[in-house]
Amino acid sequence: MAHVLEAEGRKMNFSRSYRASIDRVEGITFTVPAIDKQNEVAAKVKELEQKIFDAEQRLASISGKKEAVIKKYL
Repeated sequence: MAHVLEAEGRKMNFSRSYRASIDRVEGITFTVPAIDKQNEVAAKVKELEQKIFDAEQRLASISGKKEAVIKKYL
């Protein structure tokens, strides 16, 4: 939402001298995707965040295993 408002503000040339007053902001209209599409994207984001978390966990464990192997042979 913040990104949309910022983009619309640029289109309306909001600046320090031309402020985004409540009346001007109320005049901004924009469309958003249907709620099912929003939920679909949110689910995909959650899935990808979980994959990132899992990968970070694997990297952390690999680092520990690598140190153990190095210490074993040194």
